[in-house]
Amino acid sequence: MGRLRIITTMNKDLWLLFASHFLWAMGQGLYQYTWPIHVRNLGGGAVELGFLTMCTFLVSAACVIPGGLLTDILDRRRLLIIGWSAAVPAPLLFTIAGSWQALIPGQILFGLNMLPLPALQAYVMDAVHPSRRAYLYSVISAAFYLGMTISPGMGGLIAAHFSMRAVFWLACAFYAISTLVLLPVSPQQPPPRAPVGHGSRLGWDGRFAAICALFAMMVFAQNVSHQFATPYFQDVLGLGVTAVGFLGSLTSFGMFLLAILLGRYGDRAGRWRAVLLSLVVMAGAPAILLVSRSLHLTWLAALLRGYNGVPLMTAIVNEEAGHMGSGKGLGLFNLFILLSMAAASLAGGRLYEMRPAAPFGATILLLIGSGAWILAGRCRPSARGPAIGAKHTSEPGV
Repeated sequence: MGRLRIITTMNKDLWLLFASHFLWAMGQGLYQYTWPIHVRNLGGGAVELGFLTMCTFLVSAACVIPGGLLTDILDRRRLLIIGWSAAVPAPLLFTIAGSWQALIPGQILFGLNMLPLPALQAYVMDAVHPSRRAYLYSVISAAFYLGMTISPGMGGLIAAHFSMRAVFWLACAFYAISTLVLLPVSPQQPPPRAPVGHGSRLGWDGRFAAICALFAMMVFAQNVSHQFATPYFQDVLGLGVTAVGFLGSLTSFGMFLLAILLGRYGDRAGRWRAVLLSLVVMAGAPAILLVSRSLHLTWLAALLRGYNGVPLMTAIVNEEAGHMGSGKGLGLFNLFILLSMAAASLAGGRLYEMRPAAPFGATILLLIGSGAWILAGRCRPSARGPAIGAKHTSEPGV
């Protein structure tokens, strides 16, 4: 009953953010897992797919630092509406693309939706009690994964029976509705913060940088193979577009389920313990794909492969960034993450061209290295954050 009680105590604003996330994911999920097939149909290969993904991540990375600074100055609700509105027309640009190069403008425009990411993260973190931050931010994130569970199968069927153009038009409609849902959200002004008295001119210290670098390494590890699961399903396992859409839905359901379970575990048993458990989960999918071609085990790999631990990371970074302001700290963290995603997309494309199994092997090795980094004590908890294994005992209302 505890889990149900926590969810039912979310206030109106958090439920609206939940709904907006869900609707945006309904749009993005329509083509998320068939996108590599669309790129191939326009003449692109694995390297071109990685390049297109890198374009989006680089634009997103360029947005998060100004977005973080604005988060500590302006109304966060306004930033959410501006950033998401800018990305709404992106799928319409995909409908007129006649080559893979013509997809670049839409990818760039879509990257603008990351401008308000620090505002979203700070809004949720400041709206809930510290003992529930990892769990409730994971619940909000899980709304996205829930939408991504439903829509990929729909997108695969629409693409198979109609066209990708119909898929992109429907995605644009979902993006627009998602943005409109933000209008009733209550404004949230940034809280006052203490002046920075130590660290670099950016207001951060070596420990904060080490944590961001560790989390970037974990996300790089996951993303170096994540985007290339669809080509792998086609090239190695011989699956078609409908089956790929189904596996995409299964992946998103796994993201939904694991985000909630590991977020809850992080608030109860300690967030760094939850991060270590996340590494095991993230390594499970590529390991299964490398050792077996069984359809049933492929379902299990699809269930595990989407989780990247970012909701847990966000809760840890928000606490570590307290002295510099949530917006700036989360902006720097997102910069690390998005740059690692951009690099992983390009590196994964190169590795896949060399050998389809190569990106998945790289994922496993890098995740092992990340676990060794944590166990070696390179990112030991500070006084600002919860210790490994620390349990939260208070359960006040949101």
